[in-house]
Amino acid sequence: MNAKLDQLIADWLDGRLSKTDRQELEQRLRKESEARRRLLHWTALEDSLREQLEAAPVELSPEKTSSISNVQPTAGSRWMWPLSLLALAATFLMALAWLPTTSEIPVVAKEVTIDSGCAVFVESYGVEPLTLASKGELIPPGNLQFDAGMVRLDFLSGVAMTLAGPAEIELISPSEARLIRGKIRVRVSPAGRGFTLHTPGRRVIDLGTEFGLSVDPKEQTSFLHVFDGEVELAEATATSARQRIPQGESRSWNQSAVDRSNISEKEKDPSIFPSEQVLRQAVAQQRSSDLLSWNDSLQQRAAEDERLIALYSFRVNEEHLIENLVGDFGSDGGIVGAKPASGRFTDEGALEFKRPGDRVRVVLQGEYPALTFACWVRLDGLDRRYNALYLTDGYERDGEPHWQIFHDGTLMFSVRSEQEPGVRRNSMHYSKPFFTIDRAGQWFHLAASFEVKTGRILQYVNGERVGDAYVPAKLRPCSIRYGTGEIGNWGLPGNRNFYPVRNLNGRVDEFSFYRTALSGEEIRTLYEEGKPRR
Repeated sequence: MNAKLDQLIADWLDGRLSKTDRQELEQRLRKESEARRRLLHWTALEDSLREQLEAAPVELSPEKTSSISNVQPTAGSRWMWPLSLLALAATFLMALAWLPTTSEIPVVAKEVTIDSGCAVFVESYGVEPLTLASKGELIPPGNLQFDAGMVRLDFLSGVAMTLAGPAEIELISPSEARLIRGKIRVRVSPAGRGFTLHTPGRRVIDLGTEFGLSVDPKEQTSFLHVFDGEVELAEATATSARQRIPQGESRSWNQSAVDRSNISEKEKDPSIFPSEQVLRQAVAQQRSSDLLSWNDSLQQRAAEDERLIALYSFRVNEEHLIENLVGDFGSDGGIVGAKPASGRFTDEGALEFKRPGDRVRVVLQGEYPALTFACWVRLDGLDRRYNALYLTDGYERDGEPHWQIFHDGTLMFSVRSEQEPGVRRNSMHYSKPFFTIDRAGQWFHLAASFEVKTGRILQYVNGERVGDAYVPAKLRPCSIRYGTGEIGNWGLPGNRNFYPVRNLNGRVDEFSFYRTALSGEEIRTLYEEGKPRR
């Protein structure tokens, strides 16, 4: 009995369900709880096998790659009964609602992201060490220290803090921190009222204001100046009395006493504390310098590197195209929907992909023995199961590559193979996870290389290798072919695919296509030359 039901479900999934069989399956779904369970089982299985919906074989490897061959049905059979399929899909949704809670049905638990951060790392300039944090990164409780430069933090409670190095601060919670050494300037919104800063021997409680604070651990002294509003100063114990310090006044203290008399006019000067305005100006100058350096590097690569097939900088020209700096007009990218946006260095120079229609259409001709993809991408989230970086339109010819980000934050590279006429195979390879939602808004340098002869696939994030796998000989294409494809979306997916919407949620401001597999050192150089300095 189940064999017949399974065949009906398989035919539906395969797009080959006849009118008679469709009616039979519909009837059984309405009447039989077992039929509804079987449908749920097989659709869940289909989902877990991912690209088999494209007749994409998979090859299991240390990085969860898989391989099964299949012969694709004709495109027409998929759409023979569009209204019937819609009705059947509706029936399936009702079936999900009818299903009772039972241990027989496996439940896949999604990982829940818990926000445990205290503040967002907003901006920095001249910071040492450079590994301190990334722009947009959520900073968890703990110590943050740096030897030089300036840093801006936005606490989740609504407090903006600018620090000047050398500095060390302990983040305790979104509304509490401990300054161990250094100078800071704090601006507190009404929502952040009550923000508390601990220092040696005293604590400062803000009442919705702006103030500067410094701690010198060698001299064991602290200094406070209130620029606007007022703060409260209290001893470290929770029950101690509080002293209000109004606008324009200053205090200094050590472990034992507070002094208001021995404060020089120089110490009251607001310029001795770091400010958001000074930081913004310094960052703007640095980005301008970085932009010039990047432009020089881009032009040099375009002029000297003959391995490049395409190099897109994502500046929109008068024809509403992004120019291929190493190709003719026919390989320029056509913008559909995507909007100009700020890039790594300036308020322009990138394209933003948000809606299902946003994409850049490109045509790349020729056949090649290898490839390297390299791009700068800002990710704002992973909204789709598959999030496109570059995808060929149909993914039906031998040698067509696909590169995307899977919903779990891994890079996913695949290439179509058709060594036997009519038998299409696919080999998918995943990197280690690199993206979590707390890294949304950050720029990443992503790269992937593949060589047909060896079958080796390498994937990189910010110059570091995150994936290393091999395509078996039987699944390797004869050569790499692109044809028409898209950056940031999938224009013409195969008719059998259940996940056609793959638009990227984020921005792109550079994308390179190479005819060879670049070395790890070369990938690292691309990252180092393109990353914004701090």
